Amino acid sequence: MDNLTYVALLGIAIAIILYALYLYKLIKNRLAVVLMLLSASGLIFYANNNSEAQIARSELSQLSQSEDLTENTALSLEQSAVNRIHSLSEQSQSLERDNKAYKESNKSYRNRISALTEELDEYKKKYQDLSNKEPKIKYLNKLRIIFLELQEKFKDQNGISIETNRDTTKVKIKINADITFEPGKAVLTNRGKSILDSCIEDIKETFESYPDYILRIEGHTDNQPISSTAVDFKNRYIKGFSNWELSVLRSTSAIRYLQDSKGVDPNKMQAVGWSEYRPRLDDEAKENTDLNRRIHLVLAPW
Repeated sequence: MDNLTYVALLGIAIAIILYALYLYKLIKNRLAVVLMLLSASGLIFYANNNSEAQIARSELSQLSQSEDLTENTALSLEQSAVNRIHSLSEQSQSLERDNKAYKESNKSYRNRISALTEELDEYKKKYQDLSNKEPKIKYLNKLRIIFLELQEKFKDQNGISIETNRDTTKVKIKINADITFEPGKAVLTNRGKSILDSCIEDIKETFESYPDYILRIEGHTDNQPISSTAVDFKNRYIKGFSNWELSVLRSTSAIRYLQDSKGVDPNKMQAVGWSEYRPRLDDEAKENTDLNRRIHLVLAPW
């Protein structure tokens, strides 16, 4: 028990004792009894009031503690909210940075994809160009071999040269006319026939490999006028001939020999006469005049 309870009990005990003494007439003065009862009642009242005050103070203390607890809780919740807001803010900033980095990365990837697409288109174009050039490449490979074979065959023979263009799509065999024809005549000599015989295998091989190729035989003369009577490929004398007729007759003479004696398809051959108008060299010198009299066997696309 606390002190206030003892005081209250003491006041009650005094009141009971005074009343008992009064009943047993041990105390005869009523006024003294009344005063003493009032005094006991005051003690009881004091004890009771102090007890209520103590209860009130206890409740107030509990309330204060509760308010402190509530305030602390509120402060704790506020701090937690602040921390949470700060954390969310940092997460938001981090997401913004990640989003920015993703956009930049995405832009970089798009640029890379665009560059790769352009590169792919370029390779497709190159591949298409190569596909379009495939026949030309085939010509290059095959005709290169034919060109080299002809060069090997005639490397030691004077008056014969083998030429080709830069990409080897055309092979030209140049033969001095003094080897293949007598002066002013269009009849093939035995030497001329032998030379054509040596070329026939390469000519037929070209036709078999490349159906669009033909053999063009070109006749060339010098600028010296011929006599009024010339001899054609049948050894017939014809009057009124010029270098034009002689150049054409020599080319057709070679074609007739290849067709009649070697079985070359006439649809794959062409006769051309250039007369004196495509000279190799200036005709002023005798040796140049000899070089200008020639025939060309040209393997080329139609």
